[in-house]
Amino acid sequence: MVRNLAAIILSAAIVAGGCAARDFGELPKDAKERALLCGRAGVMLIGVTPVDDKARFDRLADKVRKLSNEDGFYTLFPEGNSDPAKVLGDEAAIQGAVGSHWLTTVNSCFRAYGIEEEPVPALPQAAYDRAIACAASLAYDNLGTQKPNPESRVVYDPQAGYFIHKAAVAAGGATYLVKASDDATTRFQQAATNGAARAWADQCKQEDAKAVKAVAVLPAEEPAALLMCDDVLSFAMEGGMAIGAAQSEQAKRYAGGYRAVHARLEQAPGARADAQLVEETIKRVAEAGRLDQVSDACIARFVR
Repeated sequence: MVRNLAAIILSAAIVAGGCAARDFGELPKDAKERALLCGRAGVMLIGVTPVDDKARFDRLADKVRKLSNEDGFYTLFPEGNSDPAKVLGDEAAIQGAVGSHWLTTVNSCFRAYGIEEEPVPALPQAAYDRAIACAASLAYDNLGTQKPNPESRVVYDPQAGYFIHKAAVAAGGATYLVKASDDATTRFQQAATNGAARAWADQCKQEDAKAVKAVAVLPAEEPAALLMCDDVLSFAMEGGMAIGAAQSEQAKRYAGGYRAVHARLEQAPGARADAQLVEETIKRVAEAGRLDQVSDACIARFVR
């Protein structure tokens, strides 16, 4: 697929680019690195275009061809004319390079070479939907070049898990935690294709500093603290969404903490049966911040 798509986009006569000074912003300063990054982002832009939308496909393909002429792709990678995939890489390589930010990256490329940018979708405004979008975008961006475990959930990512708790509170409380988790996992698939996951993730972190640094204050009362720690450690012990994440040393540490906390919680069975305490627990997590740092506070308090 990449070979055929790249050939359509990049097959064009070489056109001399202008000599005007360019503002490359955060794009690579090295011409080859920049052309390769822009080429990969351009392939992603075309790749997500519906196959039955010929007008849009042709419009975007023309823009990416122009970009490749302007940034010198054909001159810098002459072998790309006959074998684009050899230069751009396979789908996994392209996805790993620009998967979470291809739209904002291709817009940076367009802007640098005087080509009209494409619209970037905005985060949803409603509190629940915004928290869900933040969770999915953070989880996808945090994967980097790692592949997600098909069995993983977005809530396993510590920053995303925090936003899922925020979404549950926005929706009405503890009974919505499972729904929020399901909705975020569904939204993860959209984050993988909208090209703005990194931009959204950055915006979410800027708007809520606790996604970066938690305010991990546990309740003084032991039953309440145990219930809160049981909740956050049950997710943190998965280590994230990547394949093999649960086998990391940090994840194993959280798993041991979860077992210790859960065993102590079993000695206070009334805590989990207390509906008001459960509601307060979800709210506390939604106010505390990223789950791994809250989990660290739990281990410091309860694990000897």
